[in-house]
Amino acid sequence: MFTFKPFHPDHEILGMNMLDITSAINSENFLPIWEKYGLTQVEPEKWYPVQIILDTLSEVAHNSGAMLDLVSIGLHATEVAYFPPEYLSKPLNQALPLLPHLYRMNHRGTNIGEVLQSQISENHYRYELCLPFPDDLWYGIIYGFVRNHVPKNHRFSISYDPDIPRRDHGGEVTIIDIVID
Repeated sequence: MFTFKPFHPDHEILGMNMLDITSAINSENFLPIWEKYGLTQVEPEKWYPVQIILDTLSEVAHNSGAMLDLVSIGLHATEVAYFPPEYLSKPLNQALPLLPHLYRMNHRGTNIGEVLQSQISENHYRYELCLPFPDDLWYGIIYGFVRNHVPKNHRFSISYDPDIPRRDHGGEVTIIDIVID
């Protein structure tokens, strides 16, 4: 059974990233796990050891329907995480490079992992993730972030790089590609 662990024990996460999970899609599947770990009454401005959220996500990852639940939690995270107001109004091509900075704003510690963003072509962006979190959680975060910034008349697709093993499958990094139509 795979268990998610931080890269360093002093890794902390800002409480607002764990708030009100009850409004996430499929929350009935994982709300009992949140309750078990005491995450239903989180203080938004308080820093929490990331291991508690990783323990919670490890349990979610071993339930049936885990992929959808983790994506749902990731989507929800884009609704509750702290974003400076000026970030919310940026067009997609200016917002995508900010996600690594936003990650660092919501996490602190000696080694919190890394989010790298690059632009492959005019409509193709890539994130390289070396994080202690489940890949599907970050798939949902990236999906939600793109969905919030993509122009209304554009479609997009998000996919894992099929040629590089993801971290959840023993790889060194997880690659997620975004293509805007």
